[in-house]
Order: sequence, then C-alpha cells, then structure tokens
Amino acid sequence: MEKRWNQSRRQWLGACASLGSATVLAGCFGSDSDDDLSPEEENETGADWPMYGVDLQNTNYQPNATEVEEDELTKSSVIELDGISTHPVTISEGHICGHSTGGKMFTIDIDTGNILWERENFGRPIIHDDTVYGPTTDERIHGYNIKNGDHWESQTIDPIDGLGYPLPTEEAIFVFSSELLWKVDYETGEYTKVIELPPYIGGYSEWPAFQDDIIYMSRSSEMHAINVKTPEILWTFEPEGGGSMADSNPTIGNGLIYTTSRDQNLHAIEIESGNEVWSIDTDTRAETSPAFAKDIVYLAESGRAVAVDADSGEIVWEDAETIIGKPQDMVIVSGTCYTATRFGIWAHDASTGDLNWEYRIPDESDVGFIASPTISDGQIYIPSSDEKLYSIGGS
Repeated sequence: MEKRWNQSRRQWLGACASLGSATVLAGCFGSDSDDDLSPEEENETGADWPMYGVDLQNTNYQPNATEVEEDELTKSSVIELDGISTHPVTISEGHICGHSTGGKMFTIDIDTGNILWERENFGRPIIHDDTVYGPTTDERIHGYNIKNGDHWESQTIDPIDGLGYPLPTEEAIFVFSSELLWKVDYETGEYTKVIELPPYIGGYSEWPAFQDDIIYMSRSSEMHAINVKTPEILWTFEPEGGGSMADSNPTIGNGLIYTTSRDQNLHAIEIESGNEVWSIDTDTRAETSPAFAKDIVYLAESGRAVAVDADSGEIVWEDAETIIGKPQDMVIVSGTCYTATRFGIWAHDASTGDLNWEYRIPDESDVGFIASPTISDGQIYIPSSDEKLYSIGGS
C-alpha cells in the first residue's frame, strides 16, 4: 500500500433492520496470542465493553470479545432511540446501556432484546460496579443500576458553569468543570475540590485517560498530567506547531500517551516527563482519537486507516483506498480493526492491514452510522442517524 502520510521522527526530548442483508468481502481474520501483554494492555473487563475506549486508558482495544466472522452480515434494529446518539453504547454482563439526544437513558438485555428500563436523562454511558453513569445535568452526576434503573445522584456541585463527563475509578468519580477538577464519593455523593485548572480558550478532551492516579487531558492547545493524590499538575505538553489538542482523547500504551492535534500531527508523549518522543504528519486535521493494541497505534482519518509502531513512530501499514467517508474512532477486537463511517464498516487485519471484509450501507437507505462500533459475542452494536440502534452480525 502506498504510504500517504509524511513521517517525521523527532528527536527524543528526554529520552480501525436494513432493507435485508449486505454481502461482505470475505477474508481471513488475523489472530495473535494475547500472552505477554504490557501492563497497559491487561484487560480486567473480561469480554465487556463498559466505557468509551473500553478501559480508563482509552485503548479502544478489547482482546477478549468474540470477533465478527461471517461471509454474510445482516443488520437488525435493536431499539428506537427517540433521538440520535453520537456516542457508542456500553456493555457489561449481558446488558447494553445507551442514551440519545431525545433525553433517554436505557438498558437492554443482550440475550432477549428486552428493554429492562428507560429513564429521562442524557449523558455518555460508562459502567462501573453495576451502575451506569453519564448524565451531569443540573450540576450533579447521575447514575442508574444497570439491572433495574434505580437512581443515584451526587450532591449539587456549586458554584460551577457545567460539568464534563464523569470518570469513575476505583477510588472515586472524577469530573471536570471549566476551572476545577472535582472528586465525588460513591457512597455519599459528596464532592471535594481536587485542584484548580489552568485557564484555557477553546475545547477540552471529552474523555481523559487515567492510570496510576494520574489524569491526562487536553485543554485547548495543551495536555496536562494531573496527579489526583498529591494533587498537582506534573507536566504540561504543547505541540511545537501549536493548534488545539481538544479534538482527540488521549490513549495510553507502552509508557507513552498518543494524541492528535490541529497542527496535523499524531504525537507520542513520554508519560513520565511529558516530552515528545515522536510525531507523524497526518496531512489533514485529525479529528479522531488513537487506539492502542500490541505495540501498535491505530488512527482512522479522512477515508484512511493507518497503523504506527508505538515505540518508533514508523508506519506499519496504511489503507487509503477502501474506507469511504469521515470515520469514527477505530476499535480493535482481538486481531481485527473496525472502522465505521456513515456509509459502512470496514474490518482490517490489525497486523497486516489487509481488508478482511466490508459492510456497505445501500445508497437508498436512511441508515448512517454516527458512532464507534461496540462489539460483543460476534455482534456489532452501533447507533445510526435514523435514530435507531442496530445490531450487525452473522445471519
């Protein structure tokens, strides 16, 4: 495949119910052993998909889920969303959790397809200890028991001008406002201020990464590493070319943080020091977030998918010919990369970049995929612009 990205290694500074069925292009699926995973790759969620990015490191990698392996795929409607959802659904212990702009949170039994409960609220779903969190309306964090919908809410965090998405960790729920980082107790709902944040103009990471008591998040043209224990800002990174870093959610792997910026680069930043290790010119403004699996960073942007060696920054493979449309964040299940756009889903071998299959939406269809896919037990779950959640898998 022709390499269309201009690569530029930088010096160390410190060291992927329709109208019936769609035929897919059959191929062989790559599968590598998951032994000897690095600490960042170790997955404690079983085959679940409990949050955006699968884990708190935002790797978008689920090695334990069953891949979609069929020479013919069919699409069926799971639920009417009463609105759209540009966020992927989450899955835990046989339950699908999601939301829509129509103001609905819901849980579905994945085996029966029955709706277990619906509640009037809205917020990107993230599951922790049988509770799905997401809504941060009225300056409070809201959560619902995934089985029966019982409601939990935090105290009102006051005075603030709105909250970002909640980040549940083992210790507590962390949530940002425009000027502060807050910590919320699971039992009492009480909140405490963690640290004041630097002033900024522009956006911020919707979904920060978290590891070893440190939150990594971008605000405007800077990325900050925030220790929530001490608390303090350990370092701040700003790309040489400038431009906002807020379009991308950071991804952690191999002791590095990977993120994109509007200076048209994919950056690898040393997690300990905040120094840039390498960067690659993406030629265009990258608005998706990287994925990380088995020492490779994956990124889909502008009708193409690319895999980069996580340590060296060397391009492993690139496909700039098959993907149609503006992609969502790429996800990796076992040995396959999945990339979705409004026009379909493409599955590449994660190691070689070979196209395993593609699912194309018919031109006359009202369907248009608008979020990253979530994959469980050989099925893809994905929201559509026609206000439905679809399941795609073998007939």
